[in-house]
Amino acid sequence: MQKIFIAAFCALITNFAIANYVLAIDERTPAQIGQMIAAVAQRKPISDGPQLMLSALRSKHPRLIILPDDVVQLNQTIAKDPLAKKLFDVLKQRADEMLTAQAPEHFDNSGQSLAASRLALKHVTTLAGMFRLTGDHKYFSRARDEMLDIARFSDWAPTNFLCVAEMTAAMAIGYDWLYDQLSPEERLTICGGIVKNGLLPGLAQYKNNAWWTTSAINWNLVCNSGLSLGALAVATDEPDLSEKIVECTVLSLPIALKTFAPDGGWPEGPGYWAYGTRYLTYLLASLQTSIGCDFDFSNKPGIADTAFFRIYSEGPLGQSFNFADSETEVPRGAQMFWLSRRFNQPVFAGAEVHITELFPEMFHLLFYCLDHPSPAEAHLPLNKIFSGINVAFFRSRWNDPQALYVGFKGGDNHWSHSHADLGSFVFDAAGYRWAEDLGPDDYELPGYFKNLRFSYYRLQTQAHNTLTIASANQPQDAHAQIIRSSTDEVRPFSIVDLKSAYPNQFDSIMRGIAVENGKQLIVQDEFESRKAIAPLIWHFHTKARVTVLDGGKRAMLVQGEGTKSTRLKAQILSCPGAIFTVAPVQTPREEAQQPDVSDLIISINLPDRTALTRLVVVFSVDEKMPTSVKPLAKW
Repeated sequence: MQKIFIAAFCALITNFAIANYVLAIDERTPAQIGQMIAAVAQRKPISDGPQLMLSALRSKHPRLIILPDDVVQLNQTIAKDPLAKKLFDVLKQRADEMLTAQAPEHFDNSGQSLAASRLALKHVTTLAGMFRLTGDHKYFSRARDEMLDIARFSDWAPTNFLCVAEMTAAMAIGYDWLYDQLSPEERLTICGGIVKNGLLPGLAQYKNNAWWTTSAINWNLVCNSGLSLGALAVATDEPDLSEKIVECTVLSLPIALKTFAPDGGWPEGPGYWAYGTRYLTYLLASLQTSIGCDFDFSNKPGIADTAFFRIYSEGPLGQSFNFADSETEVPRGAQMFWLSRRFNQPVFAGAEVHITELFPEMFHLLFYCLDHPSPAEAHLPLNKIFSGINVAFFRSRWNDPQALYVGFKGGDNHWSHSHADLGSFVFDAAGYRWAEDLGPDDYELPGYFKNLRFSYYRLQTQAHNTLTIASANQPQDAHAQIIRSSTDEVRPFSIVDLKSAYPNQFDSIMRGIAVENGKQLIVQDEFESRKAIAPLIWHFHTKARVTVLDGGKRAMLVQGEGTKSTRLKAQILSCPGAIFTVAPVQTPREEAQQPDVSDLIISINLPDRTALTRLVVVFSVDEKMPTSVKPLAKW
């Protein structure tokens, strides 16, 4: 019934075959969708009357993201809500500083160009947003001048199309928000820049089936969203071009939206979740304010729940489970406020407030929510399994930096930002992170996203808290599924099948992670093999000072100094002959260094035709350690 209504509504506002595309898109392959996109991009201009795709377009500016009535309401909120007023004051100060700051420049280097695009977005949205809130023309004048300069750039670095997409978004928002104050000549210049350096290169990408147009990763979200923002902004100036861009987006974007299904997880990690959803929510908001319809994008499976992924990926120390080229710092995300409003989930905003107070951006204020309970106040469950990406999160308490926290992943090694890390985990307890994910290396390293990717230590299997056979990597096409799990608060656990990660080596290999009573972490590996394997190495990367005790059966990990130091005990409970050793983490000089990290290792040799072997390691800050072992089959 919902799809019938959406189809009828889209047909009503477009009177065009795009309504059928929206319904059929889920049944088509990426290759088929690519052919449709190219056909749309190559279509001859429509000459008989108004453009059909954008026939419901709001005729007046501003029409992107926040409408004039919304600004009036927001100013009322600022006047009565202390946090909103605090955000306004901080952003006003930043806007004042931008009046004399270095403006974005044109660069040939793609890395510098991407930084320039992001600086432009920051400057333009802060200055133009502050002008809309205050009416003070000094903010208008500075934003206009920067935009005029950017419009005259020879290009927006199309060799890295993210640069084009992000700059197009920045210029589109500024053009729309400041339109009424711009002179006809200024409008012509800025609109011309959006068309020449943004939309025309974008149309060429669609015509030529650029890889991102049928990709399921963050590039699809960012590039489609940036281009369609540009199209919506200049739709009355360039109707045919704008219609083609939006129609291509309507075809292309659902390919990436499928990645959120079924429960909102994102396989490229929390960093690229934040990047992709930032631009996605700009587009969803703009479609609603511009044409009153987002083509059912926000109702795709997983979108309503995706903010939970950001919530659970943040640990009690304000650090994320930073898998897949993500950094440990939790990425800020004003989209959490927009998602809170769109899906009536106040806790989404509540989980962002502590970041908002430290690192506010203009969209935190524009999407501001009066109701923002914390996860603890909202009584969110402590534990969560994201089955679509096979990642589990466990914690002992909310709102407590001393809480125990584990992020544990299966998933796939084939995603663009994946590391060879199936079975890896991070572990926080008693105010420290004990098990580290080392994070990404320098993207400028040769072949980082190509054939040399897994030659770099930080992306290799041996750099993660999982198992290796000697120093070999897991295959890039390996997959590890969560085969059984529980989110019970007394003993949550998750078990992943790792057989695909070690092909032709094991008859069976599984890893289980469990948390006992919020105090102890159990890491249990079980494997059977008909081949001799020497050595099988268990890894645990830590910044703690490590002392091996009891002939290697135990280890003491210490962080902090003096009376404020904290100890974590580690003990091997099974597997005769298994002992702890400690190795430094050494990498070639051109790669990232981590001199403060050690690798706590267990190395064992499996003879030919090994029966079931069980390796169990327990970590605890409590004095009591378990003495019994329960097979994974009985978890």
